[in-house]
Amino acid sequence: MMHRNSICARWLGGFLACLAPLCLNAQPLIISDGSHGIYEQLVKDVFEQYQEDGIEPIIYALDQPHSAPSQHELSLIDEVVSIGSGAMKAIFEYKSLEVPSLSLLTTKESYLEQIAENPRDAALRSVIYLNQPLNRIVHVGKSVFEDPVEYIIFDNKRFQQQRDIIHQQVITYKPLVDNTVIKAIRNLDSTPQKAIIALPSHTAFTPITIKNTLISAYKAQIPIIGYSQSFTQAGALFSVHSDVERLPDEVRLWRESRHRQSQRASRYYIVSINHQIARSLDIELAPKWQKERVHLEGSP
Repeated sequence: MMHRNSICARWLGGFLACLAPLCLNAQPLIISDGSHGIYEQLVKDVFEQYQEDGIEPIIYALDQPHSAPSQHELSLIDEVVSIGSGAMKAIFEYKSLEVPSLSLLTTKESYLEQIAENPRDAALRSVIYLNQPLNRIVHVGKSVFEDPVEYIIFDNKRFQQQRDIIHQQVITYKPLVDNTVIKAIRNLDSTPQKAIIALPSHTAFTPITIKNTLISAYKAQIPIIGYSQSFTQAGALFSVHSDVERLPDEVRLWRESRHRQSQRASRYYIVSINHQIARSLDIELAPKWQKERVHLEGSP
């Protein structure tokens, strides 16, 4: 009899523990790097999504320290949506936040760096990378370019040239011995036709060097594939990047999946195209790419 009572007591204790967050008005937390621009809009969209479900989330912008949640509020948080790399890092720093989280607007490298430092948190942390998978980029390129091209990736983390095949297209990883892309572009052979893929994780392309790099590639008649709308505007032939306006849909999917853990690129992405560069490089674009921005969904 005592044994049965003990089991019942443990079951009741566990049941009440599950109910506790509900009784204490558990709340989600939306934390962002800033309170302006894209951060402001994304916070607003995610906040309204919660409100539609009758939930009032806590909002905290890192550039507004006064909005930081109190210890009491932290104890009530049951899930977190972070927007920006700084916000994602803050989640890991809040040791008391042992709740599921989804990070947006951050790179794969930033996420993996935090996981390496906090491996015990991995099971709770999901992320939608800013990075686009190479197979997606090459798939788009295969449709943009009339003939097969050799894709070049300059990588200052490699010491030897390596090759890969994706969608029957050659990907060549070239090490940067002196960390100068401009010099490396000048040393490229003119045949076969080439295209350079710029990746956000590589320091080969920085805000300081990007302009001269694009000019050098243009002079060499080698198109560059970028990773943002601004990259396209600066002179890339096209860029493949996340559809930021659809990121709230990713939040919805994550919530509906009951916080199923995942680390991936967004299923919603945009190909932004610089038609002036295409004409200058004598690249005839298919009808599909006649718009400045083409919205796509799914894999690749």
